[in-house]
Amino acid sequence: MEALVTANEFAAILRISRRKFDAMYLKGETPACLRIGRQRFWRPQDIAVWMSTLIESQAPTSVMLASLRQAGQQP
Repeated sequence: MEALVTANEFAAILRISRRKFDAMYLKGETPACLRIGRQRFWRPQDIAVWMSTLIESQAPTSVMLASLRQAGQQP
């Protein structure tokens, strides 16, 4: 069983401040967490799946922008 990831560790993985991470959490922009007492923990596999969805959701946008540039249009 893999160790759970704390909020501080998750913020470090994303290379953002803990304050920014907490703001993302409050907006619902992070995967679901496990609450144990007052602490929040994430499973590493949930983080990996969440991060892969971020990459996939950004890919079509970059492809669209590249095709617009090739056509000579401004995005």
